[in-house]
Formats: sequence, structure tokens, C-alpha cells
Amino acid sequence: MDNWQAKLLGPITTTGVADTEFTVNHNLGVKATYYIANVDKNAVVYDSRRVDWTDKQMFLKASAATVTLYLIVL
Repeated sequence: MDNWQAKLLGPITTTGVADTEFTVNHNLGVKATYYIANVDKNAVVYDSRRVDWTDKQMFLKASAATVTLYLIVL
């Protein structure tokens, strides 16, 4: 993997309802391909509407409410 870009984002707090989509503004300049999530509680962060991800935004969901997370977006 040559010449890749990454951003460290956070803290990001998800919505007060589990499994509800939230938008992450990453502004990588390229469409995000991967992410690594660190969460503060027992939760899974997962993709939402991946086909709609852009060079500026991605859409995720979390399996628990009000999760605080940090992301490395690649």
C-alpha cells in the first residue's frame, strides 16, 4: 500500500439511540476505505450506506447508545 492518507478523528459521540446512523466528516480528499475504531463501552461500530461514502464523509452506526469513539480513517 503506497502513498496512503489517514486521519485521526475524535472524540466523536454517537446518537442516544443504538443502531442509528451518524455522519463522520473526515475530509481525507479520497474516499475512505478502512477505519479503526476505539470505543469507550461495549459496542460495535459498523458501516452504513458505504456506497454513499465520499472523499469528505462516511456514515457509520454503533450497536450501543452514546458511544464515544476515536477513529483512524484510511
